[in-house]
Amino acid sequence: MTRTAKTMREKLTAAWGEYPASWLVALAEAADERGTKSVAESIGYSPSLISAVVNGSYNGKLLHVEKAVREALMRGIVGCPVLGEINGEKCALIQRRKLAATNPASIRLFKACRNGCPNSSVRAAS
Repeated sequence: MTRTAKTMREKLTAAWGEYPASWLVALAEAADERGTKSVAESIGYSPSLISAVVNGSYNGKLLHVEKAVREALMRGIVGCPVLGEINGEKCALIQRRKLAATNPASIRLFKACRNGCPNSSVRAAS
């Protein structure tokens, strides 16, 4: 007997009903398209957390996961003060990077993300 694997979208519908929140749909569909590991890297969480959220078994604060999904997967093109127009996923990835003090471009991005960029969700540098 051959067993058919369920897609993340199918698992989402089974756990959350026919009309889950848009951010949950974006998460599940991205995982189906690109793979859970890639999406996990994009939003800054683990593949197992994505699976738990989609399956309705995550016990943590969904608000934090929702924010990460909306910032990384649901934003279109944003204006970066250093790079110009970039997609929202790249913006979210850049914000999570550590400072590479030997790279001038990295320093400019790090400072811009922490000093008034309207797309940034990180705190200002102290």
